[in-house]
Amino acid sequence: MRRSNCLRRGEFTLSSGRKTRIYIDLRSILSHPKEFKMLV
Repeated sequence: MRRSNCLRRGEFTLSSGRKTRIYIDLRSILSHPKEFKMLV
């Protein structure tokens, strides 16, 4: 997931309002079939 830049570290606010330091952008992983296959 690092190669596809889907795993991000920092300060993020989720739509629920909760805070997190790690975010996985599942939308961008769709364009990286190998990484997507590993997740599924």
